[in-house]
Amino acid sequence: MRLFWALAILYAGLVAWAAGVLPDRVPAHWGSSGPPDRWASRTEALVMLVVLGLIMVGIFGSLIVLLPRSRSLAWVNIPNKWYWERPENLPRAMRMITGDLAVLGCLSMAFICVVPVSIVQASRTADAALPSWTLPAIVAYLVLIIGYVIWMVAARWHPPDARPR
Repeated sequence: MRLFWALAILYAGLVAWAAGVLPDRVPAHWGSSGPPDRWASRTEALVMLVVLGLIMVGIFGSLIVLLPRSRSLAWVNIPNKWYWERPENLPRAMRMITGDLAVLGCLSMAFICVVPVSIVQASRTADAALPSWTLPAIVAYLVLIIGYVIWMVAARWHPPDARPR
């Protein structure tokens, strides 16, 4: 959980850094061909970055903080819910859900830290193309998220005794 908040602070720092170094005209969207197909003002780009950060912190931060206070899995969709809702398994389930949210939140916050750096680097080049490391970062994020979710469903949330009672 501390790592999530550290990444949120890092993101805020990167947005502040971008505010100081972005030019007046900023590439805002890139098509599959490479060069930007939409431009924005520095203000529009910074508003987009701030809103992106607030959404991510709002979603993951509130869930990470509020979930441990919950005493029910009624609003959570997890595999083998019948097992995890048992009173003897519920505390462990709550810790596991909180941990999973923290991991997914950290991966997502780390990924969005790429955005201001990519925009700044692209805005400093003649063709305003995204840096070459951006696509591998996107692919790595997707592989990590998908891999983690598959592991959660296939192994992590599989109860030791898989028969419903």
